[in-house]
Parts: sequence; C-alpha cells; structure tokens
Amino acid sequence: MTITVDGSAWTGPATLVAIGNTRQYGGGYRMVEGATPDDGLLDVIIIGKVRRAELVRMLPKVKSGRHLGHRALTRLQGKEISLVAAGVVAYADGERMGPLPITAECVPGAVRIWTPEPT
Repeated sequence: MTITVDGSAWTGPATLVAIGNTRQYGGGYRMVEGATPDDGLLDVIIIGKVRRAELVRMLPKVKSGRHLGHRALTRLQGKEISLVAAGVVAYADGERMGPLPITAECVPGAVRIWTPEPT
C-alpha cells in the first residue's frame, strides 16, 4: 500500500488503515486516539503486517486508546491523504466507498457544529 500525506509517501504492508479527525468511532473504539476535530488535520493510523491473532489481541487496547505504542503501528497527520493499493476497498463509517485509490481532504470550517453554552 502507498499512503501519501501532503505529498510525502509511506509505502509498506498494511493490515488496517484508519483515517479520522476525531479519536473514536465504531462503537467507541479509540482507533485514532489523539485526533482533534478542530486542528485542520486528518490523523492516519497504519497497522502494518500482523497476524490475525495479534490484531485480535490489540482490540482491548484500541477500545481504551492504548494501542498507539504497538511496534506495528505508524501514525501520520496531514491535510490531504491518498491511499493506493490493488484489490482493496475503502469504507467510510462502515459504508462501502469503493476500490482504491481514494483521497481524503480536511477542509476546516466545512461543517458547522452547534453546541450549547457551558453551564
């Protein structure tokens, strides 16, 4: 897989790639721990080549966000992320997007979010 972040390429085997601008998704899994929605950046978590059993053992740590120190994990940040790999399908929030290549771009201010005044 080749992952290009703001023009810099990372190439290698990947078991899982997660891109997000918030730390948690999928029922509370903190896959992209440390990501913030207001910094103008997308965070990329790459889990390199690991066996299925090792990936399953990582799940409890992903739930709490403690997986970031794993030896097979790479973390990147940028405004524009492109993924290229043969035979791989991209999903967004559980919905099938289609086969790679795909590009995601963080556009600050593109979505307005209302929050109540603190009490």
